[in-house]
Amino acid sequence: MADSTPESEHSEQDPHTEYLLRYYSELAEKLARGEISKADFANQLTTERKALEKRADHDGLLTEFYNSSGFLKELDRAIDLAKRRPELAGSLLALDVDQFKRFNDTFGHPKGDELLKTYADVIQKQTRGTDILGRLGGDELAVYLVACDQADAEDVAKRIRATTLKTIKDVFPDLGWEQTISIGIAPLEEIDSPKSLRSRADEALYEAKQSKNIIIRHSSFRPPSPS
Repeated sequence: MADSTPESEHSEQDPHTEYLLRYYSELAEKLARGEISKADFANQLTTERKALEKRADHDGLLTEFYNSSGFLKELDRAIDLAKRRPELAGSLLALDVDQFKRFNDTFGHPKGDELLKTYADVIQKQTRGTDILGRLGGDELAVYLVACDQADAEDVAKRIRATTLKTIKDVFPDLGWEQTISIGIAPLEEIDSPKSLRSRADEALYEAKQSKNIIIRHSSFRPPSPS
């Protein structure tokens, strides 16, 4: 019987879809021939599914960082957990690459990607595996430090700032200017929601960006004014 699927439908499949179709077909054939057990089949499907989920929630360039939607989901879970277990309350760092447009305009976007990866590597090395790392868009990064109070969060931010300055000089020795990072800090408070915590961290970051290469801590939660 002839294949009734229009030829154009086959041609429009992207390479990753074609890969998945081939992968799952081969896996099913191995199961049918008895070359793999049902447990092996289930394990391989689970592994592939987890890889797909990671690609969906993580940034395409900074692969160890969540993308914006993935970060917000993880932040929501972390805050919900902290409401039930206050000892796990943490702090949110909002980070922004200083003079990123100048760098891209001078060296081009491929080098700009290298710069972002360098920043990401510094941040990852100065944080823990339990912390939540995110790229919210462009050169805007975020870190939720789990079970981390204000003083410890400031220490982490200082290490990130100092290590960034040194590392960028080592990786890009002929840059011609100091490539720095600005950081805003907002410790989680009992009344916070993910939205209010992000808003406070962003406010602190905005203030830090006015001078660049500084760390600003948001003082406290301010409830919205009555309308």
